[in-house]
Amino acid sequence: MTARKGIEISTWIGTAALLLLLAWFASEGYLTNPEALQALLRQAGWIGPLLFMALQVLQVIIPVIPGGVSSAIGVLAFGPFWGFVYNYLGLVAGSILAFWLVRRYGKPFIRKITSPESYDKYIGWLDKGTRFDW
Repeated sequence: MTARKGIEISTWIGTAALLLLLAWFASEGYLTNPEALQALLRQAGWIGPLLFMALQVLQVIIPVIPGGVSSAIGVLAFGPFWGFVYNYLGLVAGSILAFWLVRRYGKPFIRKITSPESYDKYIGWLDKGTRFDW
């Protein structure tokens, strides 16, 4: 199995898992009652924020869930201040890891995990300098 196929499969599995989790959250009232969601995460103790930040790292590396959804869950679960802090730390750590992977493994790594169409599309943007002209 190629790395690209593995990522595609993990994306489908992650999407299905997210939908099941969201359905469970909705059935338990966690999406409509932030206090209930906070109480659930408090039961996890210090692991709750770490699990959430790990989810944010994962969603940067393998975009299984939309970033807006996970960010909103963080704010609902931990409140505006700590939700922001945990979102930020997880997203920064994920971004650092993504940049490190690309720097360490380079173009062959990117070509393994993306389709040729996506690669050509984004490399075309970089070559033109239109989108990322700083």
